Amino acid sequence: MARRAGAGRLVLTHFYPAAAEDALTVYEWCLKSFDSSKLMLTGDSAGGGLCMATLMNIRDKGLPAPTCGVPISPLLDLAGEGDSANIETDPLINRDLIVGMGQVYIGQTDPHDIPQASPLWGEHHDLPPVLLLVSSTEALRDDSVRMAASIGRAKGKVRLSMHPDVIHIWTFFPFLDATREAMEEIRAFANEHFSN
Repeated sequence: MARRAGAGRLVLTHFYPAAAEDALTVYEWCLKSFDSSKLMLTGDSAGGGLCMATLMNIRDKGLPAPTCGVPISPLLDLAGEGDSANIETDPLINRDLIVGMGQVYIGQTDPHDIPQASPLWGEHHDLPPVLLLVSSTEALRDDSVRMAASIGRAKGKVRLSMHPDVIHIWTFFPFLDATREAMEEIRAFANEHFSN
């Protein structure tokens, strides 16, 4: 049964691979109206992980890639193996929460085996340019560090930007100077690649 774009299934009633399938469906719908060079993918937290998974799925399906991707504070490793120095001090995210959310989404399946849900464990070659935005003090910081390193090893274009002393997905709060700085950084990154 075909679904219209924007009619994504809710995670608490539709588990893996629903979100990955729906994100790809929406992207394919976008391609019917827009050239891929006019598209950019972004998302925050679990949506940041979904952004990376979708970039990987687009590549694996042989679809035209968007001009770039911008995951913000992305949840990339449902195994919770980041060993971030911030894992004990982050007021919002801890290892039990990461692993617990993963188990709700993928059940008892090993996250290492499902890169569409835990994208750190996938292959990171042939992706469009990626800007990873993360707080330097959040528990998920080191997952973005690991992702940036992996994309770099695969000869991809990646920029890791760590914003100091802000919480997980601080970009929700438009009154923060750090949010305005992040939005300007995203705008500049997008314009850099849209113009090429």
